[in-house]
Amino acid sequence: MTLDLLLFSVLREAVGADHVSVEVADDTDVARIASEFLAGRGIEAASLPPLRFAVNEEFVPGDHVPRDGDRLAVLSPFSGG
Repeated sequence: MTLDLLLFSVLREAVGADHVSVEVADDTDVARIASEFLAGRGIEAASLPPLRFAVNEEFVPGDHVPRDGDRLAVLSPFSGG
């Protein structure tokens, strides 16, 4: 399946893009999608602060399995005012 992957903050800076299209197996959960995507770019997800995920603008747990065409946002902790 094909997903739109949105990256924010340090992830966007590390990857050098804020939006990419990715192909993943149909039964892959969002935590694994993010981990494998980042590992493919030399970034170990375990070295990052805990990530959060949103599918189609709704927060989901890491074991959520998206559907073809979904928009997956991978968010690292951030703060500001």
